[in-house]
Amino acid sequence: MTQKEKLVEILIEREAVKDANAYERAEALADHLLANGVIVPPCPIMHESLFAIVDLYNRKKIVGHAIAKYDIDCIIIGFLGKPIYRCCNASNEWEDFDGESIGKTVFLSREEAEKALNERSRQ
Repeated sequence: MTQKEKLVEILIEREAVKDANAYERAEALADHLLANGVIVPPCPIMHESLFAIVDLYNRKKIVGHAIAKYDIDCIIIGFLGKPIYRCCNASNEWEDFDGESIGKTVFLSREEAEKALNERSRQ
């Protein structure tokens, strides 16, 4: 799904455009927003979660991997215009994840993270 398609979907779901030509008006509004620098992150921002594959240590040696849930606090646009997800886990530890790590070591659902962890353990 492109940024424009996702933005149109959000505008229609939230009923931001309420008339007979809602889809066309939502497309026009999406074009305007994107042309003026709005970005559409791959997941909702507030109160959503990311799932990261983390290393487990014993005496400074990696002894395994686990999945940690992080709640997204905010998204920061980094120096090169790339999103950085500022997150907090259940232990109140803060972590920043760059947008490029999504789908590699950070995932939008626990199921995706479990699948990646299983594939990693087979290697």
